[in-house]
Amino acid sequence: MKIELRLKEGEKKVTKMFENTFIPALVFRKYYVLEQEFNVLNEEPTIEQMDKVIALMVEAFENQFTIDEVWAGLSTFTLPEKIFEFVLTVKGVKINPTEEDLKKESEGTPATPSGDTTEHQESV
Repeated sequence: MKIELRLKEGEKKVTKMFENTFIPALVFRKYYVLEQEFNVLNEEPTIEQMDKVIALMVEAFENQFTIDEVWAGLSTFTLPEKIFEFVLTVKGVKINPTEEDLKKESEGTPATPSGDTTEHQESV
């Protein structure tokens, strides 16, 4: 997952890109506990609940930035998008699968339980 934040360095604003390819299972565990409190994707969260999700995102990125830097560094359009992407990533959903990911998926599972790919018609 990548996140691009506008940060203040001295008197000027700079854009920094952060990337994390490894989300620890501990973050999933903490997210699961949080999801028992409220459904991040389907409810309108309070500011306190948003802070909890963002704090988990900060933890997933190994504290390379702060909660306040996320609030200040993302636009009102980008923040919900990044939270959504983060939640899906934590749940193990590939947002932008690579060619290799797609190839593994297509090779891994037979089309039918028996492996037979011929079409079957149901008799009425």
